[in-house]
Amino acid sequence: MNLLESIIHYYNGEVRHGFYGALLGGLLLIAGALLWKWAGPLSLLKGLSWPMVLIGLLVGIGGAASSFVTRKAIPARVEQYRKDPATFLEQESVKVEKTHKSWSGIRLFWGILSFGGLILSLTIGRPFWLGVGLGTLASGILLSVFEHYSMKFNEQYYQQVTTAASSNAVLNQPVNRPAKQFMQVIAKPPVVIERTLVPNDPDTTQCSINQADDSLNSRSLATIIPGTTTVASNTVIPDTPAILTGALDIISIPQSKRKRKLLDYYNSDLIKDGGISAKRCWFRKKYIKE
Repeated sequence: MNLLESIIHYYNGEVRHGFYGALLGGLLLIAGALLWKWAGPLSLLKGLSWPMVLIGLLVGIGGAASSFVTRKAIPARVEQYRKDPATFLEQESVKVEKTHKSWSGIRLFWGILSFGGLILSLTIGRPFWLGVGLGTLASGILLSVFEHYSMKFNEQYYQQVTTAASSNAVLNQPVNRPAKQFMQVIAKPPVVIERTLVPNDPDTTQCSINQADDSLNSRSLATIIPGTTTVASNTVIPDTPAILTGALDIISIPQSKRKRKLLDYYNSDLIKDGGISAKRCWFRKKYIKE
Protein backbone atom coordinates (compact mmCIF):
# COMPACT_ATOMS: atom_id res chain seq x y z
CA MET A 1 0.00 0.00 0.00
CA ASN A 2 1.51 3.30 -1.10
CA LEU A 3 1.11 6.58 0.74
CA LEU A 4 -1.84 7.80 -1.34
CA GLU A 5 -3.77 4.63 -0.61
CA SER A 6 -2.88 4.98 3.08
CA ILE A 7 -4.25 8.54 3.09
CA ILE A 8 -7.54 7.48 1.49
CA HIS A 9 -7.80 4.50 3.82
CA TYR A 10 -7.17 6.67 6.88
CA TYR A 11 -9.73 9.34 6.04
CA ASN A 12 -12.34 6.73 5.17
CA GLY A 13 -11.58 5.08 8.50
CA GLU A 14 -12.08 8.41 10.27
CA VAL A 15 -15.44 8.76 8.55
CA ARG A 16 -16.41 5.30 9.76
CA HIS A 17 -15.13 6.10 13.25
CA GLY A 18 -17.30 9.21 13.40
CA PHE A 19 -20.26 7.27 12.09
CA TYR A 20 -19.82 4.53 14.69
CA GLY A 21 -19.50 7.18 17.38
CA ALA A 22 -22.70 8.83 16.24
CA LEU A 23 -24.41 5.44 16.13
CA LEU A 24 -23.23 4.54 19.63
CA GLY A 25 -24.29 7.91 20.95
CA GLY A 26 -27.67 7.53 19.31
CA LEU A 27 -28.21 4.11 20.88
CA LEU A 28 -27.27 5.42 24.32
CA LEU A 29 -29.57 8.37 23.84
CA ILE A 30 -32.52 6.18 22.81
CA ALA A 31 -31.95 3.71 25.66
CA GLY A 32 -31.67 6.50 28.19
CA ALA A 33 -34.83 8.14 26.92
CA LEU A 34 -36.79 4.88 27.19
CA LEU A 35 -35.55 4.29 30.74
CA TRP A 36 -36.36 7.86 31.66
CA LYS A 37 -39.90 7.40 30.40
CA TRP A 38 -40.70 3.97 31.87
CA ALA A 39 -38.63 3.94 35.07
CA GLY A 40 -40.13 4.95 38.39
CA PRO A 41 -39.09 8.15 40.11
CA LEU A 42 -35.78 7.94 42.05
CA SER A 43 -35.36 4.32 41.04
CA LEU A 44 -32.19 2.54 39.93
CA LEU A 45 -33.25 2.62 36.28
CA LYS A 46 -34.13 6.28 36.57
CA GLY A 47 -30.62 7.02 37.79
CA LEU A 48 -29.13 4.81 35.08
CA SER A 49 -30.85 6.82 32.35
CA TRP A 50 -29.13 10.11 33.30
CA PRO A 51 -25.52 9.29 32.24
CA MET A 52 -26.77 7.35 29.22
CA VAL A 53 -28.68 10.35 27.89
CA LEU A 54 -25.90 12.87 28.61
CA ILE A 55 -22.98 10.78 27.31
CA GLY A 56 -25.03 9.52 24.34
CA LEU A 57 -25.86 13.09 23.37
CA LEU A 58 -22.21 14.16 23.63
CA VAL A 59 -20.80 11.20 21.69
CA GLY A 60 -23.55 11.23 19.07
CA ILE A 61 -23.14 14.91 18.18
CA GLY A 62 -19.34 14.70 18.19
CA GLY A 63 -19.25 11.56 16.05
CA ALA A 64 -21.72 12.89 13.49
CA ALA A 65 -19.86 16.20 13.15
CA SER A 66 -16.48 14.45 12.79
CA SER A 67 -17.80 12.08 10.14
CA PHE A 68 -19.40 14.88 8.13
CA VAL A 69 -16.33 17.16 8.18
CA THR A 70 -13.91 14.34 7.34
CA ARG A 71 -16.00 13.12 4.42
CA LYS A 72 -16.02 16.58 2.85
CA ALA A 73 -12.25 16.98 3.37
CA ILE A 74 -11.23 13.76 1.58
CA PRO A 75 -11.24 15.09 -2.04
CA ALA A 76 -9.35 18.24 -1.11
CA ARG A 77 -6.69 16.36 0.85
CA VAL A 78 -6.14 13.82 -1.92
CA GLU A 79 -5.87 16.57 -4.54
CA GLN A 80 -3.38 18.49 -2.42
CA TYR A 81 -1.20 15.42 -2.05
CA ARG A 82 -1.19 14.85 -5.80
CA LYS A 83 -0.25 18.45 -6.58
CA ASP A 84 2.19 19.22 -3.76
CA PRO A 85 3.23 16.21 -1.67
CA ALA A 86 5.81 18.18 0.33
CA THR A 87 3.30 20.75 1.59
CA PHE A 88 0.73 18.05 2.30
CA LEU A 89 3.20 16.02 4.35
CA GLU A 90 4.26 19.11 6.27
CA GLN A 91 0.66 19.98 7.20
CA GLU A 92 -0.39 16.37 7.79
CA SER A 93 2.56 15.68 10.08
CA VAL A 94 1.49 18.59 12.29
CA LYS A 95 -2.10 17.29 12.38
CA VAL A 96 -1.24 13.70 13.26
CA GLU A 97 1.26 14.91 15.86
CA LYS A 98 -1.48 16.82 17.66
CA THR A 99 -3.78 13.80 17.46
CA HIS A 100 -1.01 11.56 18.78
CA LYS A 101 -0.46 13.80 21.80
CA SER A 102 -4.21 14.10 22.52
CA TRP A 103 -4.77 10.38 23.12
CA SER A 104 -3.33 10.48 26.62
CA GLY A 105 -5.82 13.21 27.57
CA ILE A 106 -8.75 11.32 26.03
CA ARG A 107 -7.92 8.11 27.88
CA LEU A 108 -7.43 10.05 31.10
CA PHE A 109 -10.85 11.70 30.71
CA TRP A 110 -12.71 8.42 30.24
CA GLY A 111 -10.69 6.79 33.00
CA ILE A 112 -11.56 9.53 35.50
CA LEU A 113 -15.20 9.34 34.44
CA SER A 114 -15.30 5.57 35.00
CA PHE A 115 -13.53 5.86 38.36
CA GLY A 116 -15.98 8.59 39.45
CA GLY A 117 -18.93 6.37 38.58
CA LEU A 118 -17.42 3.53 40.60
CA ILE A 119 -16.89 5.75 43.64
CA LEU A 120 -20.40 7.16 43.35
CA SER A 121 -22.00 3.72 43.18
CA LEU A 122 -20.06 2.46 46.22
CA THR A 123 -20.39 5.43 48.57
CA ILE A 124 -24.05 6.35 48.25
CA GLY A 125 -26.55 3.58 49.03
CA ARG A 126 -29.61 5.18 47.48
CA PRO A 127 -30.96 3.44 44.35
CA PHE A 128 -31.05 6.57 42.21
CA TRP A 129 -27.39 7.48 42.85
CA LEU A 130 -26.41 3.86 42.52
CA GLY A 131 -27.95 3.87 39.06
CA VAL A 132 -26.14 7.11 38.19
CA GLY A 133 -22.82 5.62 39.29
CA LEU A 134 -23.33 2.36 37.42
CA GLY A 135 -24.42 4.15 34.25
CA THR A 136 -21.37 6.42 34.38
CA LEU A 137 -19.03 3.48 34.98
CA ALA A 138 -20.51 1.43 32.12
CA SER A 139 -20.44 4.35 29.67
CA GLY A 140 -16.83 5.20 30.57
CA ILE A 141 -15.63 1.62 30.05
CA LEU A 142 -17.52 1.28 26.77
CA LEU A 143 -16.11 4.49 25.33
CA SER A 144 -12.59 3.69 26.57
CA VAL A 145 -12.66 0.46 24.56
CA PHE A 146 -14.06 2.31 21.55
CA GLU A 147 -11.34 4.98 21.70
CA HIS A 148 -8.64 2.33 22.16
CA TYR A 149 -9.36 0.82 18.75
CA SER A 150 -9.54 4.29 17.23
CA MET A 151 -6.15 5.11 18.75
CA LYS A 152 -4.53 2.00 17.27
CA PHE A 153 -5.90 2.91 13.84
CA ASN A 154 -4.58 6.47 14.11
CA GLU A 155 -1.15 5.36 15.34
CA GLN A 156 -0.57 3.32 12.19
CA TYR A 157 -1.27 6.35 10.03
CA TYR A 158 0.87 8.50 12.34
CA GLN A 159 3.88 6.24 11.77
CA GLN A 160 3.40 6.27 8.00
CA VAL A 161 3.13 10.06 7.77
CA THR A 162 6.09 10.79 10.03
CA THR A 163 8.26 8.31 8.14
CA ALA A 164 7.28 9.81 4.78
CA ALA A 165 7.82 13.37 6.06
CA SER A 166 11.29 12.55 7.39
CA SER A 167 12.22 10.82 4.11
CA ASN A 168 10.99 13.82 2.13
CA ALA A 169 13.02 16.17 4.33
CA VAL A 170 16.15 14.11 3.70
CA LEU A 171 15.55 14.10 -0.06
CA ASN A 172 14.97 17.86 -0.19
CA GLN A 173 17.98 18.65 1.95
CA PRO A 174 20.69 20.38 -0.10
CA VAL A 175 23.77 18.32 -0.65
CA ASN A 176 26.89 19.90 0.77
CA ARG A 177 29.47 19.36 -1.92
CA PRO A 178 33.08 19.52 -0.86
CA ALA A 179 34.76 22.75 -1.77
CA LYS A 180 37.28 22.70 -4.56
CA GLN A 181 40.76 22.22 -3.33
CA PHE A 182 43.23 24.72 -4.67
CA MET A 183 46.88 23.90 -4.72
CA GLN A 184 48.79 26.61 -2.97
CA VAL A 185 52.29 27.13 -4.22
CA ILE A 186 54.57 28.55 -1.58
CA ALA A 187 57.67 30.15 -2.95
CA LYS A 188 60.66 29.19 -0.89
CA PRO A 189 63.13 31.97 -0.08
CA PRO A 190 66.40 31.81 -1.99
CA VAL A 191 69.10 29.86 -0.27
CA VAL A 192 71.86 32.16 0.84
CA ILE A 193 75.27 30.62 0.57
CA GLU A 194 78.07 32.53 2.20
CA ARG A 195 81.55 31.56 1.23
CA THR A 196 84.77 32.67 2.79
CA LEU A 197 87.92 32.11 0.81
CA VAL A 198 90.88 31.18 2.95
CA PRO A 199 94.42 31.68 1.64
CA ASN A 200 96.47 28.60 0.98
CA ASP A 201 98.96 29.40 3.69
CA PRO A 202 97.14 30.40 6.90
CA ASP A 203 100.31 31.86 8.37
CA THR A 204 100.55 34.50 5.67
CA THR A 205 97.66 36.54 7.07
CA GLN A 206 97.14 37.74 10.61
CA CYS A 207 93.61 38.75 11.61
CA SER A 208 93.03 41.03 14.53
CA ILE A 209 90.11 43.15 15.73
CA ASN A 210 92.51 45.85 16.81
CA GLN A 211 93.87 46.06 13.29
CA ALA A 212 90.31 46.50 11.91
CA ASP A 213 89.65 49.31 14.39
CA ASP A 214 92.92 50.93 13.47
CA SER A 215 92.03 50.70 9.79
CA LEU A 216 88.67 52.46 10.33
CA ASN A 217 90.03 55.27 12.41
CA SER A 218 93.12 55.90 10.36
CA ARG A 219 93.25 58.22 7.38
CA SER A 220 96.90 57.78 6.48
CA LEU A 221 98.01 56.00 3.35
CA ALA A 222 100.14 52.93 3.10
CA THR A 223 103.86 53.36 3.67
CA ILE A 224 106.30 51.32 1.66
CA ILE A 225 109.50 50.27 3.38
CA PRO A 226 112.37 49.29 1.15
CA GLY A 227 112.71 45.58 0.92
CA THR A 228 109.11 45.01 1.98
CA THR A 229 105.69 45.01 0.28
CA THR A 230 102.65 46.12 2.31
CA VAL A 231 99.15 46.79 1.05
CA ALA A 232 96.68 48.60 3.33
CA SER A 233 93.01 49.06 2.44
CA ASN A 234 90.12 50.73 4.24
CA THR A 235 87.42 48.34 5.46
CA VAL A 236 83.77 49.41 5.83
CA ILE A 237 81.64 47.44 8.30
CA PRO A 238 77.89 48.08 7.92
CA ASP A 239 75.67 48.79 10.95
CA THR A 240 73.23 45.97 10.15
CA PRO A 241 74.11 42.53 8.76
CA ALA A 242 73.57 42.16 5.05
CA ILE A 243 72.10 39.05 3.40
CA LEU A 244 74.10 37.84 0.50
CA THR A 245 71.91 36.58 -2.36
CA GLY A 246 74.65 35.66 -4.77
CA ALA A 247 78.18 34.56 -4.83
CA LEU A 248 80.46 36.46 -2.50
CA ASP A 249 83.10 38.25 -4.43
CA ILE A 250 86.34 38.42 -2.53
CA ILE A 251 89.42 40.17 -3.80
CA SER A 252 92.41 38.17 -2.81
CA ILE A 253 95.68 40.00 -2.40
CA PRO A 254 98.69 38.03 -3.51
CA GLN A 255 101.01 37.48 -0.61
CA SER A 256 104.55 36.38 -0.51
CA LYS A 257 105.04 32.82 0.46
CA ARG A 258 107.98 33.79 2.63
CA LYS A 259 107.33 34.55 6.24
CA ARG A 260 107.38 38.11 7.45
CA LYS A 261 108.67 39.29 10.73
CA LEU A 262 107.45 42.27 12.69
CA LEU A 263 110.01 45.02 12.55
CA ASP A 264 111.44 46.25 15.81
CA TYR A 265 110.35 49.85 15.96
CA TYR A 266 113.23 51.38 17.88
CA ASN A 267 116.25 49.05 17.67
CA SER A 268 116.25 48.17 13.98
CA ASP A 269 118.88 49.63 11.75
CA LEU A 270 116.53 49.45 8.78
CA ILE A 271 114.56 52.38 10.14
CA LYS A 272 117.59 54.59 10.03
CA ASP A 273 118.64 53.28 6.65
CA GLY A 274 115.24 53.87 5.16
CA GLY A 275 114.91 57.28 6.66
CA ILE A 276 111.81 56.36 8.57
CA SER A 277 111.40 57.84 11.99
CA ALA A 278 110.41 55.83 15.04
CA LYS A 279 107.26 57.95 15.53
CA ARG A 280 105.81 56.81 12.26
CA CYS A 281 106.57 53.25 13.13
CA TRP A 282 104.53 53.71 16.31
CA PHE A 283 101.35 54.19 14.28
CA ARG A 284 102.13 51.73 11.53
CA LYS A 285 103.54 48.33 12.24
CA LYS A 286 106.28 47.45 9.79
CA TYR A 287 107.24 44.03 8.55
CA ILE A 288 110.42 42.73 7.04
CA LYS A 289 110.89 39.66 4.94
CA GLU A 290 113.19 36.99 6.27
